[in-house]
Amino acid sequence: MPRPGRFEYPWGYVTNVYTRPDHRGLGIGGDLMNAAEQWARSQHYELLLLWPSSNSIGFYNRHGFKRPAEALEKYLD
Repeated sequence: MPRPGRFEYPWGYVTNVYTRPDHRGLGIGGDLMNAAEQWARSQHYELLLLWPSSNSIGFYNRHGFKRPAEALEKYLD
């Protein structure tokens, strides 16, 4: 994810990780997240960023994702 004026240590954007319900609990999603993280580290990424659905927060928390304290949101009507 590009940031104006900063070209070192880019961010990675994770769109989503989805495992079909009949294949959940087998470690497939975790393996995908681990592979993405290893690749991002090898590319010297600063962080991985995502917007989880309410159903996926637990999955991403288990893989080390936390809500940033400095983020601001404004919902528009």
